Amino acid sequence: MKNVIYSLAALLLAAGSPFLFSNQHQNLTMEKGKIVELVIYKVKADQAHNFSLIIDQVNEAVKTFDGFIARSVHQSPDDPTLLMDYVTWESLEQAKAAARHMQGLESMRPFMEAIEEIQTFTHFEIK
Repeated sequence: MKNVIYSLAALLLAAGSPFLFSNQHQNLTMEKGKIVELVIYKVKADQAHNFSLIIDQVNEAVKTFDGFIARSVHQSPDDPTLLMDYVTWESLEQAKAAARHMQGLESMRPFMEAIEEIQTFTHFEIK
């Protein structure tokens, strides 16, 4: 199952994202030591078509978090309820702190309530 998830993630990344958000205005570089957070999740079916509005709200909050570099959100072409977040952070500590902080923010409530299931939530260091 994990191989299927990682294959899906790779395909979605290769296809590009209509929902790219970055604190950097130049080209994003894959700097060694940075942390990539990969989250694959399903949203409730009634939220899938309006999810871009929720993504915009999340982006506004996330850009203020310490260590945030960029976020892209990818949607499966075969299942509009299946999404993947690819978030780049300065450090693992900042990524984990941001995840904890998100849980308590009122502005994150619509995002959290729209999620039906989190299938994968993991971090990778860029080598």
